[in-house]
Amino acid sequence: MLDIKVYNNEGEVAETATIDENLLGGKVRHELLHQACVMYMANRRQGSACTKTRGQVAGSGAKPWRQKGTGRARAGDRKMPHWRGGGVAFGPKPRDYSYSIGKTAKRQAFKSALLSKITDGEVIIIDELKFDEPSTKNFAALLKKLKLSRSVLVGVRNLQGQRAESEEDFRTKHLNVVKSGRNIPGVKILPVDDFNALAVVRAHRVLLTREGFEDLKERLSR
Repeated sequence: MLDIKVYNNEGEVAETATIDENLLGGKVRHELLHQACVMYMANRRQGSACTKTRGQVAGSGAKPWRQKGTGRARAGDRKMPHWRGGGVAFGPKPRDYSYSIGKTAKRQAFKSALLSKITDGEVIIIDELKFDEPSTKNFAALLKKLKLSRSVLVGVRNLQGQRAESEEDFRTKHLNVVKSGRNIPGVKILPVDDFNALAVVRAHRVLLTREGFEDLKERLSR
């Protein structure tokens, strides 16, 4: 079993939560984790880079000077790739970089990312995360108490579970939390079902709500 510290809103350790190491695959599979992260980054690429070939460059196709007798190198036109302002040989064209690895591989990579973070003590749980009204100042103060000064991935309860709550709870535990944290640099707030290996690896710390932690364990046990 792995221990995860549970903090209160004052930044003090209140208790310890546990999670079965077997739920996380038992060991960190670095090669699989690397493959998944490369895939997620490739899928985010815009792929719109485009260069012109010599046939697409605007301008005359006339020879700049006659073939012989000038003492200069022969030239067919002014669009040659080795000339300034000419076309590009073998340059990039718009393309789709996205691809996918298997579901099982993605699942195992996600488990490896979480296991690595938990083992390194970079995952913590907060006993209660809610705001009566959106407040970036209060959210930033809470992060300071928890000594979270760099990139933070905040995992909240899945939306399906939140929708089942009362309107008041949904607003204070989700909408106000998202609005409070979205303007803080480095803070990313997601339902735990939207976590992936890249999001976990990129974050310096992972902060889970208690409900988010329970939903995360449920996701891992599926």
